[in-house]
Amino acid sequence: AMSIALRHDEPAEPPIPPEGARADAAAVWVLGSGSKGNAVVVAHAGRAILLDAGFELPELVGRLARVGLHPWHVDDVVLSHGHRDHVLGAADGARAYGWRVWATLGTVWRWRDLREVPHEAFTPGDTFDAGPFRVRSVPVPHDVDDAAAFVVEDPASGARAAYATDLGEPPVALVDALRGVHALVLES
Repeated sequence: AMSIALRHDEPAEPPIPPEGARADAAAVWVLGSGSKGNAVVVAHAGRAILLDAGFELPELVGRLARVGLHPWHVDDVVLSHGHRDHVLGAADGARAYGWRVWATLGTVWRWRDLREVPHEAFTPGDTFDAGPFRVRSVPVPHDVDDAAAFVVEDPASGARAAYATDLGEPPVALVDALRGVHALVLES
């Protein structure tokens, strides 16, 4: 059986797993959403993937701590596009904690710091394995090159969570990809 818990970051949030969630549940936390920074974490069994890292690294680490995670729980960071409020802490996290960064070539081109850390390139529409998670990227329209939304699957629990930001009109491919997800983080 699959279980997923969706939480929004607040200082009083309990550590993983959220109160009332099964111990084997996959968890999704919104660490921040808006023009001051975007970051969402999906976690299961002590492993986590960060979707966007749009805060200075100390702020990002503090937000992870408030949900009971340490930066070393994060294996991979997947970036939706190259705007500052989605990318800011990714390269510093890669240098400090060994996070592997996934980004489109357009995002890497915009952010010189990303060129200086280990990174994996993807094209919106690709599906790839990032740590224990399977990530399906979906191209979305935006005013920057290579923007993507994501559906993250945790094969161990069967949980599927989707993340789409800065979304105006949802393309048909995204609507199709969202079918059957257990949690949706949508910022528009």
